Amino acid sequence: MGRVLIVDDNEDNLMLFQEYLEDNGFETALASSGQQALSYLEEHDVDVIVLDVQMPGMDGFEVCRKVKAQENTRDIPVIFVTAKFQDVDHVATGLYLGANDYLYKPVAEKELVARVSVMVRLKAAEDEVKRISVTDDLTGLFNRRFLRKRLDEELSRARRAGFPLSLLMMDLDRFKIINDALGHPAGDEVLKAIAGVLQSGFRQGDVVGRWGGEEFMALLPNSDAAGAQISAERLRKAVEELDLSAIAPNLQVTASFGIAVFQSSNPETDASDLISWADGALYAAKEAGRNTVRAHSYIKP
Repeated sequence: MGRVLIVDDNEDNLMLFQEYLEDNGFETALASSGQQALSYLEEHDVDVIVLDVQMPGMDGFEVCRKVKAQENTRDIPVIFVTAKFQDVDHVATGLYLGANDYLYKPVAEKELVARVSVMVRLKAAEDEVKRISVTDDLTGLFNRRFLRKRLDEELSRARRAGFPLSLLMMDLDRFKIINDALGHPAGDEVLKAIAGVLQSGFRQGDVVGRWGGEEFMALLPNSDAAGAQISAERLRKAVEELDLSAIAPNLQVTASFGIAVFQSSNPETDASDLISWADGALYAAKEAGRNTVRAHSYIKP
């Protein structure tokens, strides 16, 4: 039903809330301080935080402020628990900080379970909207908008850290012939099969998506030209050997690849440069006979 992080410096409250929630099907994690809660969130995903306001050291308000300041935790619903019943200023402070709801001590089991259930459903719905907004409908890969956003982010990260960043563009060869000969539904099935190859063909931390039509993009953080070349060659071979007989007998697809690399020695390189360079390299691969890999060699002065 969802994982709930319970944060309270009172052990009796922790045990009681844990019992209430686990008896109703929730998974729980416990933190007895604000810092312990933040440390837990660095390593684990949760669906709701039940957070005591009055705690020594870092109080609940400060914990909430830090949670809402981090991109990976800001969307987690926070339910404050407080003894200050009908304290309007107290409630307003929490809501302004990003809290979603309040519970007042003593907390009844039915109310706790009901409010947590609402927040779990809310987060699930928001997560689904978020997933749809960044996903290509046909292939399930990331879409063009998300890829462009992540390219900017990964480029900024690579520039700060002094690491390389490789951008790989892949385009299916003569894909129009497949659509014309077999129909667009068959072409869609080919694209979905290619997406399956791509989903299993990269390292954790790499970002792959559909750039448009039969063209795909992958971002390879901390990967130089040699590493990107190895990845592209492995994928080129996997595409070439892909069994598509369920779509049409003797159907074979190949792909061409273009590579561009950000290097710390050229920090002024921007996202548009990388896209343009990878497109140029992809065009060179097509001109070289298709089903091959080409890397952009131009380095900005």
